[in-house]
Amino acid sequence: MSLKPQKTKFERQRALTYLKWTREEEEKLWNAFIAGKSIPEIQREHFPKRTLTAIKRKINKLKKRQGVYNSTYAPKKYSINKKWIEKIFKDIGQPLKIVDGYSGEGNSLLRCYIQHVACGYAVEIDAKIFSNLLVNCQKCGFKEEKVEQIGNMEWHLLKYKEKTLYCIRGDIEQVLSYLFALGEKVDFIDLDPCGSCLRVLPFALRVARHYIAITYGQLQAARFKRLDILFRECPFITEYLGFKDVLKHLLEWTLYEGIRANPKVFLKIEEFNALPNLRTGIARVLFKVEETDAVADALNYYLSEIKRIKK
Repeated sequence: MSLKPQKTKFERQRALTYLKWTREEEEKLWNAFIAGKSIPEIQREHFPKRTLTAIKRKINKLKKRQGVYNSTYAPKKYSINKKWIEKIFKDIGQPLKIVDGYSGEGNSLLRCYIQHVACGYAVEIDAKIFSNLLVNCQKCGFKEEKVEQIGNMEWHLLKYKEKTLYCIRGDIEQVLSYLFALGEKVDFIDLDPCGSCLRVLPFALRVARHYIAITYGQLQAARFKRLDILFRECPFITEYLGFKDVLKHLLEWTLYEGIRANPKVFLKIEEFNALPNLRTGIARVLFKVEETDAVADALNYYLSEIKRIKK
């Protein structure tokens, strides 16, 4: 008996060949992009042998190099971040302990969060970007007091007046696992990657005490109809769906991970924002971490949140 499936569900996504970008091609691509051409137009007119995904990724890299990545919605994003941190600070009533999971150069941390923070953990894995993070923190008055190597992680202790900041070069999963092993709890965790952070969620849920903010970058996979990536990220997605339905399934999976991480804890959706919209951007969601006395109560709250999502 043959074990070969009668009908394939997922198509293999593979370019014809790997083509290294030349400097001339990068210039041609950037000029076409700033001229307002869409990615399909750029592919058709200039790079027919490259995939849409490859062109999109190269544009993102060029935007980062030019310092304009996410510039279209960055002001709105920072405004939302400020609103959320003020809400959390008002709810808790004291200076916060937070984790900025994909801190980058510290833009959200230093522009939006630091005013209400007593202790922060800023995590970045890229060495060059991490160097810029340290420089930006020092520009804001922080002074480095100690550097410590913990496993594969490089911890920099910085202080400014009553504020303590740990800038950590390493993987966010390792950092959260380390904090969990130490028994540390934080008030707020911001998971704002360029792509997906769902693999980090189980670790974050064991460290977050009150709030978690999550960016859903998987909408880019929906844009390019990458069902293989969407299914890997969320097993609830088994067919091509619209952007709203993809986001609904991602939210359901997030709530499921919450109840699985701790049977007496559930996640409540506090606020949702699309930047600039679901079709061309990302989704940012603020969750409140709620704890109950009984598993049954947590499960009932979880089911009620699922009903809210499906409406």
